[in-house]
Amino acid sequence: MSFLLGVVIFVVAVLISVILHEAGHFLTAKKFGMKATQFFVGFGQTLWSTQRGETEYGIKALPFGAFVRITGMTTFDEVAPEDEPRAMRNKPRWQRAVVMVAGSFMHFAIAFVLLIVLALGIGQANSSTTTIGSVASCVPASAKALAQGSCKNSQGSAPAKTAGIKANDKIIAIGGKPVHTWAGLGTAIRAQPAGQPDQKRCKGE
Repeated sequence: MSFLLGVVIFVVAVLISVILHEAGHFLTAKKFGMKATQFFVGFGQTLWSTQRGETEYGIKALPFGAFVRITGMTTFDEVAPEDEPRAMRNKPRWQRAVVMVAGSFMHFAIAFVLLIVLALGIGQANSSTTTIGSVASCVPASAKALAQGSCKNSQGSAPAKTAGIKANDKIIAIGGKPVHTWAGLGTAIRAQPAGQPDQKRCKGE
């Protein structure tokens, strides 16, 4: 079930990406005064459409993409005499280039927005603090038990818990040496001789 859901989400995401790609062509063409007669999602037989101004918007039977039809995209297109001034082929070269590139630009815009959403929704690890988020209650028997948070067949109580460290404590020194980051904390811990009692100092937050 989860695999099928993943496939559906992937297909929908690709379709949205393609729609936004075509929207880039469409919006820039309209901005430069070109005539866009159609904006459709899918291919094949038309299932639904509506006319808004000079543009027909709609959905077709095969949801495998999207397309926008701009009048006079090539020199071979038949264009009514009254539409020639708005034909894409008669617009300045730089405007035609912008319209063509706008679709690909939308993919970069999508990636940028997704990165912002991930940064706001998930965040980034803050290595400039040594505040303890949580303290394990035991030494797990295996890597699998560690991932599952299981204390079954554990190797005894966790050293941090035995030492009295609690969540939201902030480690400020190890072995008499101040620590300010997680990287520095790890280095200080590894520098302590095995079997020698540590002289940690911490304060409650």
